[in-house]
Amino acid sequence: MPDYPPVQDLLPQKEAMIFLDKIINHQPGRTSCAARAKRDNPLFDKGSNSLPFAATLEMMAQCAALHNYLNARDSRKPKIGFVVAVKDFLFEAERIEEGERLLITADLVLELGNYYHFDCETFYFDSKTTFAKARVKIYCPEDLFHL
Repeated sequence: MPDYPPVQDLLPQKEAMIFLDKIINHQPGRTSCAARAKRDNPLFDKGSNSLPFAATLEMMAQCAALHNYLNARDSRKPKIGFVVAVKDFLFEAERIEEGERLLITADLVLELGNYYHFDCETFYFDSKTTFAKARVKIYCPEDLFHL
């Protein structure tokens, strides 16, 4: 298994907002990451001891960002990206129980200049049963100061 850099070194979010634990696998068209529903996640609901399903959308976006970084590592400086559209967001449960391990995949479907379209899925790590899926579109501006 390749040795990937820690996700904290690659994502622009502050540590508390990094929802992924590590990169599992990367290929030119797909990146897979692991995550766990943890109490220190800012979206964690202590009353139900769980994360809301919407947290998976941020996990998908972070997995897509890591995919772009790993693809760009040799060819250009990685860019900050913004989720501009989410389509077909489907989820199987409303909550992710504390400690639940997840596998997140981001498949690059289309790249048009600074726009990227990913088909993303979140699975329960142990059973590989789908928890959520979505089509995520990301825009990476050339220059953040001229948006």
